[in-house]
This record gives sequence, structure tokens and C-alpha cells, in this order.
Amino acid sequence: MKNTSIKLKITVWVSVMTIIIAAFSSLAVVFISNSVIQNTAKRNLINAVESNVNEIRIAQSKEDLKLDDKFDISLRYKNKYVEIDDDFIKETDGVVVSLFDSDSVLYGESIVDTDEFSLEETGIRRVKGETGTYFIYDKKLSSGNLWVRGCVSVDLGFQQTITIVDDMFFVVPIMVIIAVSGAYFLAKRAFEPIDEISLAAGEIRKGRDLSKRIALKRYEKEVLRLSNSFNEMLERLEAAFNKEEQFTRDVSHELRTPLSVVISECELMLEEESAQAEEYREALLLIKAKAEKMNSMINSLLEYSRLEAGSESSNFSKTDFSSTAKSICEEMKKSKSNGIVLEYDIENNIYINANQSLMVQLVTNLISNAYKYGKKDGHIYVTLTTHNGSAVLKVKDDGIGISESDREKIFNTFFRADSSRSAEGFGLGLSFVKKIADLHGGTIKVNSVEGSGSEFIYSQKIFDF
Repeated sequence: MKNTSIKLKITVWVSVMTIIIAAFSSLAVVFISNSVIQNTAKRNLINAVESNVNEIRIAQSKEDLKLDDKFDISLRYKNKYVEIDDDFIKETDGVVVSLFDSDSVLYGESIVDTDEFSLEETGIRRVKGETGTYFIYDKKLSSGNLWVRGCVSVDLGFQQTITIVDDMFFVVPIMVIIAVSGAYFLAKRAFEPIDEISLAAGEIRKGRDLSKRIALKRYEKEVLRLSNSFNEMLERLEAAFNKEEQFTRDVSHELRTPLSVVISECELMLEEESAQAEEYREALLLIKAKAEKMNSMINSLLEYSRLEAGSESSNFSKTDFSSTAKSICEEMKKSKSNGIVLEYDIENNIYINANQSLMVQLVTNLISNAYKYGKKDGHIYVTLTTHNGSAVLKVKDDGIGISESDREKIFNTFFRADSSRSAEGFGLGLSFVKKIADLHGGTIKVNSVEGSGSEFIYSQKIFDF
């Protein structure tokens, strides 16, 4: 059964369960029906005897007889008369009722011989005579030695049970067939969307087109949830593949330029047989600078890959964000690059749950970015405050700013706006900041007007003591 389809498994399971339930139900119906029929026969037996007893009257003389109807009869019994009303029913619902004296039948038919089964007021008895098995019930009249005996065949109830069984042998298979057919139909219909999803996924795999999405003809809640999950997965895969392709292109572009310079310098020096020592020195210095740039980029990529993997999250601890930010500002304000002045206002004793080395990198990258794109003789303003239970770091400059079209891209890997292509760097700084923010459960936003500077805002919940 391992390689069989789920539809077939469901159909077989439902079929087996239906047959088992039908079999047990049939047995229960037969047992209950037989019990009900037997009890009904006993109840009819008692009712027939008791009602007929009331239809018999003993008269002391012929003159005392009250034959109200022409169908009423009278019998001579010893020195008395027995008056039997026409409402006396000798047979009803399979019950045969007879009037006996102590040893013979006076009225009606004797099915069970009194010689074999004496007249007794002991309730219903089950007896086996020459012609079958019977229930008998005897009732003695209040006067005289007269008895009313009722008899009903046990086989009559058995025959009714057999009739029910015969009907069930016809009905049960039909029910099983209907149940199995319904199970197969429902299973087939339930798994149709799965087949559609499988087919669509196969077409996407063959075509290698992750932009395609799974569209279904039916809209059951569970099926929609499954198709939406697949489509969300495809969107994420498409974004991941596109990001990977972009990443590969960007790395190739960033590495190709310094490698081209290194190769061209080497070729030039090899061709220049009369090159002087100073020329060799300049070439080696250029090659060294490009190699260092490539080495720096490779180290940055390794650091970025560690952030992608989230391997730094295990080093989180209570971190004094105020002290960290203040020491970075003190150190970086000494650079005075392009005459830019760094000013800061940092609130004391702000603690966060963080990896301290990553927070140093976050603050350093934001301030370095402000220096890189700030205007000459401009200003950088760094503030750290608390607001609504969060630590809020702001780094503001009055530099070139960011265009509206580039604002949503600046946190992408290797992204550098056209106006900043001449600036040093690989376009990894702000993507590092975004990864660090995500890793710490923080948020990073930017407010900027092109030509009027930018403000980066990092927010994270303060440490919960």
C-alpha cells in the first residue's frame, strides 16, 4: 500500500469501515428486531387472553343467560351454562385463544395439549410441542374450573426476523456501494486541486520560470490556503534568486575593476623592459592598494554572510548603548574629514539586549555614511534618546541627500546611488546596518531630501530588567 495513491487508500479505508459498520449494524438490527418481535408477541399473548377472559360469563340456569347478540353463544357446562360474547376472539396477531375446563377444550382450538402441558397460572411459558415451539399463557376464571389459554408460535417471530434479514441482505450491499462510490467521488474531488498544484509546480519547474503563480479553479478554504502558501513560497524563491543573481553581478563588477587594474599593471611592467625601479614601485603600490581593496571587500562579504546566517545572535547580552555610541562619536569626530564637524547628544544609561560588536558596526557605518556623503565643512548630528520604551538613535547630516527613487533601495546589497558612485566603498555599509537591525529586532528608517541631507533613525526596545 506504500505506493498507492491517497485517493485509493481513502476509498479502501472507507469501504472496509462501511462493510464492518454495516455488518455490526445488521447483527444489531437482527438481535434487536428479534427481541422486539418476541416481546411484542408476548405482550399480544397476554392482552388477548386477558381481554377474552372478560368476554366469558357463567350462568346458573338457562334463564340467567344474557345473549345480547345473535352471535353470542352459550355452552352447557356441568349443571351450569357458559355464555361467550361475540367479542371473544379465537385468533388475532398469530395468538390462538381457547376455553378449557380442567382437562378438555370447551371452545376454540387446542394447539398445545393439556395432557403434556397442564394449565397453570405461572405467567408466560415457552414450550415445545409436536408442531413447534410456542409461548403459552393460562388464566383461570374467577368462578368454576374454567381456563383461558393463549398460544403463539415462537417460529412466527423468527419468520419475521428472517424477513428483516432478507431485506437487509438487499439493502446493505446497496448502502456499501453508495458509500464506496461516494468516498471515491469525494476523495477524487478533494484531491483535484492537489493535482492542479502538482501540475502547475511541475510546469514551473520545467520552465524554470519562478514568476508564474498557481491559479486554481476551486476556492475551498483549505485549498486556497495551500495555494497561497505555495505562491508565497514562489515569491520568496523568486526574490531570493533575483537577489542572488544581483549579488553575483555586483560582486563580479566590484571585483573585476581592481583585478583589471592589477592585470594591466602587471602586463605593462612585463612589456616595459627598460622600466625604472620607481616605476616598478608605483606599479606594486597600485597593485597592493587594489589587492587590499579586494581583501577588504571579501572580509565584508564574509561578515555579511555571517549576518545572513544569524550566527551572531547567540552573543547577545545586556549592552550599554549610551556608552557604546558615545565612545564611537568621540573617536570619529577626530577625523574631521572634508572639514565636517560631528556633534552628539547622548542620553546616559540606555541599555539594550544586543551583540556589542555588531552595535559598534551599526553606529560606525551610519556615521561613516554621513561623513562619506556629507557636504564640505558641513555637520553631523548624532542623538540617542528613549521613546515609548525604545532606544532611538538618529544620525543626521546636511550632505547630498537621497533621491526619492533611491530611498527604498539604499539598504540593498551593493546599492550605490548614481550621485555617489565616485565615493569610496562597496555599497555594503547600509545593507550591514539593515541586517544588524533585523537581527536585533530593531527598525532602521531614513528621512531625506535630495540636496538637503539625510537622517537615519534606528530604534530598538530597551533592555527589559
